[in-house]
Amino acid sequence: MAVNRYFESKGFRAEQNLLRNLTEESIQIHGTETHYIPRDTVDMDAFLGEDPLAAFTTTYPIEMYLASMESFAGQSEFISKFGLHIEDQATFLVSTRRFDAAVVDAVDSAQTVISRPREADLIYVEMSPDHRYLFEIKFVEDKQHLFQLGELYTYELRCELMNFTNEKVDTQVDNIDEVAQREAYTVSITMDAGGTGTYLVGESVYQGNTTLATATASAEVYTWTASTRTLEVQRVVGAFAGSTVVKGDTSGAQWTTVTAAAETAPTVHDPLSDNEFLQGNPLNVVKSRGTHMLED
Repeated sequence: MAVNRYFESKGFRAEQNLLRNLTEESIQIHGTETHYIPRDTVDMDAFLGEDPLAAFTTTYPIEMYLASMESFAGQSEFISKFGLHIEDQATFLVSTRRFDAAVVDAVDSAQTVISRPREADLIYVEMSPDHRYLFEIKFVEDKQHLFQLGELYTYELRCELMNFTNEKVDTQVDNIDEVAQREAYTVSITMDAGGTGTYLVGESVYQGNTTLATATASAEVYTWTASTRTLEVQRVVGAFAGSTVVKGDTSGAQWTTVTAAAETAPTVHDPLSDNEFLQGNPLNVVKSRGTHMLED
């Protein structure tokens, strides 16, 4: 039996606009303020298909609806064959029309082209002043809700908490940049006495050769504690060696390393981190029965 030809269900613009307006109003009422942050390519590895030095420098404020409101989805914390793994996931819904207006039309098309939310871009969301998160988009579902009235009204963004390596986040939005610095991979280097100058936060430091461009190792200063002669750096390129001078590109500071960077912990800024305990006390965490697990 053919459908009733007197009722138009897939091309009536007034009905489509009504449903779109209701969807956007619901997101604006029950959603949350977010920032969409595109990924800028810096040094793409064509063979591996990744950019370890990717940068995030621009933000686009837009409202989104957090579909998983009760708690983070995913397997949370679990032990895999590679050690402790944290998989906190969240799902966001964003209006297609609002995304076009807030992001697509606002992007400088001469630098980059964005037609829809992209995998590997970031979403910043602030639950409270003390709970701020950066999520990485893992998958974009752009065929959600089976074309109600013949149109698509939302994108579904499936995300995970960002796992930082050497990406640079410099959006000029303090709350966003602070989250990135707090979570970024950080290396601590102890210096010998007798150095000169004071390293500046944010400046580039390097080791080997006479200039930053030809250095064998380089990084950006996160903190410099003169009393303990401890230099903490991020965005490390190369390997810092012991008993070698580290120079500040802007400050001109010069101090000689006592320990190599390999001896430091990458999560010293996380008060809940227990990686050092797990490494130093493995038998207190995993108990061996002394027999094969299937013998009993």
